[in-house]
Amino acid sequence: MGAEKSQKKAYILLRGIFGEDLVHSEFSIGTEATDVFAGKKRYLPRLDLAVGPFNVSTQRDVNSRMIRAASDHPLIVRIIDIARQQSGGNFTANVNPHCLLAIEIEFSGSSKHILGDFTNASMMGFVGLVIGPSDEEYMNKIRRVSEYVRTLRVLEKAPSNLFTNVACMDVDEFFD
Repeated sequence: MGAEKSQKKAYILLRGIFGEDLVHSEFSIGTEATDVFAGKKRYLPRLDLAVGPFNVSTQRDVNSRMIRAASDHPLIVRIIDIARQQSGGNFTANVNPHCLLAIEIEFSGSSKHILGDFTNASMMGFVGLVIGPSDEEYMNKIRRVSEYVRTLRVLEKAPSNLFTNVACMDVDEFFD
């Protein structure tokens, strides 16, 4: 199954879990925004999938509290546990996310693209998830990017919480 089919299948699955209003495909931070990102011509990152609640209005504190309250969902708790394990025991949630769960599906990009996916997932989600194909070789490429960032943190060459809110898994793990 390719990236596009995986994205569609994940979208349907997540809508069944979280409800239609809380799951968006191709979510831009400008989507439904009434805050500083509304209507301006500027770069606006886009996620493959986003699960709300969403933080797209000027009510940042209220929105962030709603997102934190929703983070006790069993699926979110599981992804947080995976992120904690993969980051060497650390997990630091994004304190001002655009959404509860930010998902990037990466099946064919370079290491730079993968690093960009980690960045978008981390900056836009309370917790982020990078999903790759079940192909072991490509998943190893994704995991090497994650390991690189973990090494930077250990060597104090990056902030100690950089990407600790992001998990990575293959598409089969995600659907299980």
